[in-house]
Amino acid sequence: LIYGDLQNKVIGISTRTPAAALDIVSTGTAANVYAQIWRDSTGLIVASMTATGDIAQSGVLTSNGAGNNYFAGSVGIGTSPSVKFHNAGPAILANNTAIDPDTYANSVIAGYITDGGLNITAIGGKASNAGANWAIGHNNIDLIFAAGDATSANTLQTFMQATWKRNLALVPVSGRVGIGLSAATIPDQMLTVAGSISQSGVLISSGIGDNYFAGKVGVGVTAPVSKLQIAGDLGLGDGTLTGNQVVTVWLQNNSGAPRVPGELVVADTSADDGFTTTTVGNDAKVLGIVYEAINTGAIGRVAIHGVVLAKCPSSGGSTRGNNVTASTVAGIAASDTNTNKIGLWLQTVAAGSCSGGSMGRVLLR
Repeated sequence: LIYGDLQNKVIGISTRTPAAALDIVSTGTAANVYAQIWRDSTGLIVASMTATGDIAQSGVLTSNGAGNNYFAGSVGIGTSPSVKFHNAGPAILANNTAIDPDTYANSVIAGYITDGGLNITAIGGKASNAGANWAIGHNNIDLIFAAGDATSANTLQTFMQATWKRNLALVPVSGRVGIGLSAATIPDQMLTVAGSISQSGVLISSGIGDNYFAGKVGVGVTAPVSKLQIAGDLGLGDGTLTGNQVVTVWLQNNSGAPRVPGELVVADTSADDGFTTTTVGNDAKVLGIVYEAINTGAIGRVAIHGVVLAKCPSSGGSTRGNNVTASTVAGIAASDTNTNKIGLWLQTVAAGSCSGGSMGRVLLR
């Protein structure tokens, strides 16, 4: 049973031709036939090797050599592995072709994560409830931060993305971004901020939509007491002669007929907050000039300050520098030196050129 070759320093068990210092031949070829068994002093089996090469041991396996260790198949800790490295404890580190976090509850995974259309090389994980998964990884271009909605499976979506150009984008599923919101609050705009915003650069709004401020606005003032408070001068226009603008007020058309831009109007003495027309020259009740078309009984804007177009008198035209006053024709401004003026003519329009509703520029003040 035991053969020793002292010259070659080899020992064979069940073989007369040992090929190693210790060469053992099993008594069979099945997986349940043991080639070697190691026992402690009490006779308890602590390690073994089967005829098929399987090793079982209850102690610590130590590899202190300088070379690399290699496993051709999969490795499982506490389980039969389903991936290259599978830990059945509270955490799992995996490297597989495609991994869905929903498959591994209470686990941490690493590899090529696929969930909800998101495919990234990442480290990620999942809590016990459906959809509560997360991942941090890359798509070969950007750094991706993703999370699920904690209610349904296959919902992993990007919420933050950083590019190699050092740009950082918040990309929620809805396309909206919320800052400082409670966990249950969904942003109602593309950017919703719960709190104050401080910035030292230039704030640019290049969209064509309207901008809205619910509270007060201060320009050069940190605590405005009015809806709009400006510490400094106020310019109405874009810096060009044709870009000057006006200040308007909202009044009701009580004239009994639709009014068009450029018509001069006076205060209605029979009703509050309204205007009408007059045929009284140099009328002292002149308010301003209609800024937009206003139907009968409707509320619309009337210019009271700034540069605006006014209908000029057909007889005599207008002369720059003359006063803007009421004429004897309803809605038509006069060009004269009377005292009840609301402004000055900035443009000379030749006599006869004002017929057909022609207008000239005036400065209301």
